[in-house]
Amino acid sequence: MFTRALTVFALVATFWVGSAVQATTIDFESETVGTYWGTPVGDIVGDVVLTAGNVDVSVENLFAYGTYHYNEAEIIDSAYFGSHAAMLLNISLEFDMTQMADARQLTLDFHDNGGMENVWVNANGLTPVSVSNLGMAGTDIAPGVTLSVTQTSVGTGVYAGSLVLTATDPAVSLETFRIGGQELQVDNIVITPEPGALALLALGAMAAVRRKTN
Repeated sequence: MFTRALTVFALVATFWVGSAVQATTIDFESETVGTYWGTPVGDIVGDVVLTAGNVDVSVENLFAYGTYHYNEAEIIDSAYFGSHAAMLLNISLEFDMTQMADARQLTLDFHDNGGMENVWVNANGLTPVSVSNLGMAGTDIAPGVTLSVTQTSVGTGVYAGSLVLTATDPAVSLETFRIGGQELQVDNIVITPEPGALALLALGAMAAVRRKTN
């Protein structure tokens, strides 16, 4: 009887863990081309404009040249990505991951048409990191979090590539991530959580079942 109950628990826990650790993907395909966020539709700074899974996406200021800017984001049919993307025009998007189970990694694709870009992780520092291209943002972007940017120059002052945020400290999670630009396309945001302690518990239960049945 005990072995049967343990088997049931292990299977349920394994299924729950498998479901719980699924990545959240934001690719804007569910959004209509021509949708605007920001000034054109009356969104104010901090308004949530999109929710995907347990992640809220809000519109935020862009910090560039020592001051704050706030304009618009538009869902476009991107020739570069061959799919829907968000075009950020003097605005930022913030991804709130605090409702996720210990977000550990975030990846994002971008096409930078020029101007300044912002990166801000876990609200580290008084202002976002403001750079003329994302490859200049540095690696130690916040305590316990590293940033890796791979990009290629595809024109004068134009870059295309991807970035990866990784929580390298087990005690630190990805809580908030802000990305902004003056002419910046973003797409294919994937946020991956940590399986957590229940994953270990499920593995332990399965090991116990194997010992009981051998």
